Amino acid sequence: MKFNTDNLTVAVLGLLVAIWGAVWTIVEKLPKTPLVDENARFYCTLKSFGQGESDIWTVMYQREEGSKPWLKIVTSLGGRDPQRRCSEIAGRLEIYRQDGLMELTYRDNPTTPGQAVVCAYTRLSGTNCPLVITLQRGTDPYKTFRLITAPLRDEQLQGGVYQSPNGRPQSVPGNNLSVELAPHLRAKDRDK
Repeated sequence: MKFNTDNLTVAVLGLLVAIWGAVWTIVEKLPKTPLVDENARFYCTLKSFGQGESDIWTVMYQREEGSKPWLKIVTSLGGRDPQRRCSEIAGRLEIYRQDGLMELTYRDNPTTPGQAVVCAYTRLSGTNCPLVITLQRGTDPYKTFRLITAPLRDEQLQGGVYQSPNGRPQSVPGNNLSVELAPHLRAKDRDK
């Protein structure tokens, strides 16, 4: 029997392709949750909110008593891959947490007229409201903000009111909405 290098090459390549296919199948079935720093409080996961909705990429916050959903990555955000966008937002919130997160709101983006952003007030930012999410041009910022922050507001809104930064309930203004974050943070993160 003569040794044929062509047949051996084809066999080895076939084996490598089969192994790669098996590895790829396993990788595709792994959870899509990105790895996070063990000290980080914010991370992303696919979450079901019921009512016939499919799983939605959601920014989660790790509290003492367990994880809590914070922000839903809704389709009206547009643009990039929802998982990647979720990871970017979680990363920004983690930085802002270290700066003393206080409140989420939305504002116009002065560099792009007609486009709004969701931003976060922190103890270090003062009157500046650093970017959390850029909203898709042409979307209603009030409606999108309500969709994104629904997990936080569900506990806060009671008959059309929200907690203001000074802790007193106020009527929800016609075209603005803020979410005070202190009730949703660990005590350690509130005291930063």
